[in-house]
Amino acid sequence: MRQVSFSMTSIKVSTEWLHESWGKTATHEKNPHMYVDGTNLSIIIFPKGESAMRVMRRTVEKTSTIGFEVVPALRCFVKMLLGFKEITLNINNQGLSVIAENPNSAIEYRFSNIDIVQKNEIEPHEDDIEIKLPTEEWLNIWKSIPP
Repeated sequence: MRQVSFSMTSIKVSTEWLHESWGKTATHEKNPHMYVDGTNLSIIIFPKGESAMRVMRRTVEKTSTIGFEVVPALRCFVKMLLGFKEITLNINNQGLSVIAENPNSAIEYRFSNIDIVQKNEIEPHEDDIEIKLPTEEWLNIWKSIPP
């Protein structure tokens, strides 16, 4: 794990969207990556190793810039929180806190070791084919793809 000093980042996001966007708890050769930059939240999964990738984006409240690897334990924990409409992810030098709150209950769990990653993007090329679909439509298509 690379030690990096950074300021607190806080992201509030739909639990269901997050769970769906990083491929639920499916096993991948490479763990998903989560990036936040200002008001943009991106989840990148690599369903076929590094030969394919899927990017899900969502607007969030403005926060600082950070990227980290989403470990299977985090994905499994978020699955257990699907009864909560939203969760808050707080990321700082001590790790990642996942907070889920309802009017009568709250849960917080800390992941002390997170791997900070740099955002790697391939620059657009004139031969690229890009199709933009609404998130819900893409998730409906994704569910029909065989494992």
